[in-house]
Amino acid sequence: MSVDHFDPTLKGTKADSYENWFLVSAEWNNEKSKKWSDYQPVLDPTDVDFEQRIIYIDSSYAAADPVDIYAANLVRLLKLDDSRMATRRKAYIKRKKEEIAERGISSQQFIDKLLVDYPEGIYFIRALEEELNVKVNFDLLKST
Repeated sequence: MSVDHFDPTLKGTKADSYENWFLVSAEWNNEKSKKWSDYQPVLDPTDVDFEQRIIYIDSSYAAADPVDIYAANLVRLLKLDDSRMATRRKAYIKRKKEEIAERGISSQQFIDKLLVDYPEGIYFIRALEEELNVKVNFDLLKST
């Protein structure tokens, strides 16, 4: 894992701030930096309309509006539409559903407990929220 400057053109400037920093895999960070200019203009992941502009459908992501070039470029830049990653998300969600069924608790109780007991075990946050109809509440980590 490494800290990535989402917009590499801001790195080392006064405009760079924590809102431009994300924890990502080193492999992804290197890949993104090589293709940044190919996907401009791009939607910022901290945009207030992000979840309305990027939709989750069947373990994949897409621009909600096909003419929204900013959103479409973000999907392609981050490879949110990658079929291999969609397969991984589906398998992860399936495992979580099985674990919930085995424990006989609600999905929200399961996610809350997992977040408190093993936050490193929480992946694909939006997929979890969409598929399980839960809220991954990071405020729970403040009380531990």
